Amino acid sequence: SSAASDVYKRQFMGGCRNTMLKFPPLKPHKPIGNVFVYSQKNSFGSIVYKMANKDGKYVGLMETLPTIVNNKRQSYSPNATSYPSLLIQKLSVGPKRQGFGSAFINIAKKDSFKHFCNGNIHLVASDMYDGLHPPQVFYRKLGFQFNKSSGFTERKVDEFIAGKIPESDLYGLGDTYMFFEHNVDKDGKMVESMKKFKEKFPEIFEWL
Repeated sequence: SSAASDVYKRQFMGGCRNTMLKFPPLKPHKPIGNVFVYSQKNSFGSIVYKMANKDGKYVGLMETLPTIVNNKRQSYSPNATSYPSLLIQKLSVGPKRQGFGSAFINIAKKDSFKHFCNGNIHLVASDMYDGLHPPQVFYRKLGFQFNKSSGFTERKVDEFIAGKIPESDLYGLGDTYMFFEHNVDKDGKMVESMKKFKEKFPEIFEWL
């Protein structure tokens, strides 16, 4: 019935919202004013998002790609050797600390479900463009995890977030594999279920 369908859809969306963060963020998302986000696919299959503020000024860009992570060396999650995940290839905002980056991450979380990546996200955080303010801190505050080989970086970043060391001690972190895990779906049942759900309620995936 229509009523039953509405209940099922509400439960599905509530589940997405409530379980997306396996590890709660250390810092809540910062509310931002009106922004406009435009997206399109490029010739390589990546989805490019451009964000503008209410005055029409460009404030940021994010590029993502739904992938299957070849994870035999456990560069990302330690819980699977291969799993679906949304790769953030690029994320750039300016000015910083205005909530634009967090808004892009929220978009990535929704897109990860929309493209059958089960809420998983992965990326390489690099301080190449801003060694004084390494992005590893930003991602860590939003619930991203470090891989098993990044113990030193994880410890330094967590100490900075806890106020135990100055940000200058983070200089030279380099590149770090980081991931946001929701469900690695070893048996593929979640992807199969999501595809069936999309066939039944395609309008939800248009809304995501």
